[in-house]
Amino acid sequence: MFIYSADNKRIFENARFVLEDIAEMKAGDTVVVIADRECYTNARALCDTAKALGGNVMIIDIDMYGGE
Repeated sequence: MFIYSADNKRIFENARFVLEDIAEMKAGDTVVVIADRECYTNARALCDTAKALGGNVMIIDIDMYGGE
């Protein structure tokens, strides 16, 4: 599993685009991201960005349920 580097601005720019422009997230919104091991890096970036934007965040890790 790759954990992103805080210096990687692009992953945060993409996460901000997804949250603000596509999902129209506002401060105070609750953001729930469902992830497994393979997409945990993106889930973490989305949640860190959502938290910075004032959201309440949660990652649900489904790896223990088998996935594919």
